[in-house]
Amino acid sequence: MPYPTMNTPKYVPRANGGRLRDITKRIANSNAPSNKASYS
Repeated sequence: MPYPTMNTPKYVPRANGGRLRDITKRIANSNAPSNKASYS
């Protein structure tokens, strides 16, 4: 069955990328207001 085989490799990198992007977005979002407030 190609369902589990195809879903496994595609789901692994997608989940990793999503997590990495979420962390990066969180850091950028946290840094953006901090930087703006500090600059102001």
